[in-house]
Amino acid sequence: MSRQTTFLLVVALLGLTAAGGVFETGTDSVSAPQQVSSARALLDALDPEQLERAALSFEDGSRLDWHYFPKQRAGLPFSTMGLKQRTALQALLRSALSEVGIYKANAIIALEDVLREMARRKGRDDPSRDSGLYTVCIFGTPGPSRPWGWRVEGHHLSVNLTLIGEAVVGTSPAFFGVSPAILPFGPNAGMKLLDAEEEIAHSLVDTLNEKQREQAIISDTPPGDIIIGPGKSLPEKSTGILASRLDPSQRALLRALVRVYANNLRPELARFDLQRIVEAGEDNLRFGWSGSTERGQRHWYRIHGPTFVIELDRTQAEPGHVHAIWRDPNRDFGVGPLRAHLQQDHRSEPDNNR
Repeated sequence: MSRQTTFLLVVALLGLTAAGGVFETGTDSVSAPQQVSSARALLDALDPEQLERAALSFEDGSRLDWHYFPKQRAGLPFSTMGLKQRTALQALLRSALSEVGIYKANAIIALEDVLREMARRKGRDDPSRDSGLYTVCIFGTPGPSRPWGWRVEGHHLSVNLTLIGEAVVGTSPAFFGVSPAILPFGPNAGMKLLDAEEEIAHSLVDTLNEKQREQAIISDTPPGDIIIGPGKSLPEKSTGILASRLDPSQRALLRALVRVYANNLRPELARFDLQRIVEAGEDNLRFGWSGSTERGQRHWYRIHGPTFVIELDRTQAEPGHVHAIWRDPNRDFGVGPLRAHLQQDHRSEPDNNR
């Protein structure tokens, strides 16, 4: 095990120890006034033409049209933004993402330049590999009471936040992908991205005994990509080994792995997601694996519980092409809380037919 991997595991396990061996719990809701102020500051920094592209109706169909492929997207492209506007954009991202989440997001965006240079070294140019093609959208009006949301998205990144006033009601789908997973050249050559997402999962698989592996390993051949991508419904049930069939040290690794994904968000948002997992029952989690158990080779895994589904797929061997996603059956785009909010609004409206 590398020193970097050992450090990641120690940090994750120390966090669990501080929480008494389980996820920390928090409140039943998350207030995020900084998201309102940050979104307003970004909109205020835009000129009228930019504002027309960035500010969309909450009912706009593109709010639910997310993807992680290079393609034409709704919203304001980064290439059209100046320094002041990009600074406001970073503040918006920081209103939702942790320091590690910001690092990952910006590294993924910067990888577009690496991919373009890799194409050039093979004798071709690829204009689709361009960090300026990432876009930002504000859906609805950031304010004290109405539903609104925002998205930052491009190749290999989709950050989606949904709010009712200052209350965050959805932080998914959340997609982080990298290609290459290990930088092949330049001053940061050899640096790994999304390393913890893979290494802790490998460490868990390494500890499984023969009977546990029979339950956890679904197939020797991984799927070609994540299964719960755009337009795909989430599974009601999943295969793999139940958390209740793992020993305490294995359960700690599973918790640490879930934390890696949750901790892409600011601490208060991560605590909320982890609290929901605890309340739904950690014993209900399942861990399933397909593909090679050798590091650096193609594999896929899923962690599935009542309140979330995580998937990671390494679609290529070294230097690697990795897709990782967190989705929530009740809170993708805030669907469940928004439905409840709408029903509450209808109950509170006067009956004008009386």
